Amino acid sequence: MVSEGFGSTAIRYVDGVDMRYRGQSYELSIPMTRGFIAQFHKAHQRRYGYSTPDKPVEIVNVRTSFFGRSAKPQFRPAPKVRSAAKPIDVAMVWMNGRRLKMVIYDRESLCHGQVVRGPAIIGEYSSTTLVAPDFVCRVDAHLNLLLERV
Repeated sequence: MVSEGFGSTAIRYVDGVDMRYRGQSYELSIPMTRGFIAQFHKAHQRRYGYSTPDKPVEIVNVRTSFFGRSAKPQFRPAPKVRSAAKPIDVAMVWMNGRRLKMVIYDRESLCHGQVVRGPAIIGEYSSTTLVAPDFVCRVDAHLNLLLERV
């Protein structure tokens, strides 16, 4: 983590174990402390409503998780544009048992200040946003899509 830019004082780690009663097919993750077996029984009681301290316990996984504290990111607002959003296509789609003409937009082309009125589809690599007929979508200063019923 130091090679990734974290200072040594900004790094912390937590050791843990995944445990279960012998014969079970599910585990509980428990912090690795001196009393981790007793903690497992308590956690099992909380989660499942019972514990059996006389039953053998299995350790399935041992892990260490590292965490790096970083400064809060500063996001600069995108410049506001006055131009209208430009659609890339139009398609006929079925919605609520009716065929509707949907305007299609590319998410990456939308800018701060632009408005998309439904019915519309905003497509991107990992998501599709439906702007229903009675909604409007506004692009904010951080390029979030804000949908509002009109």
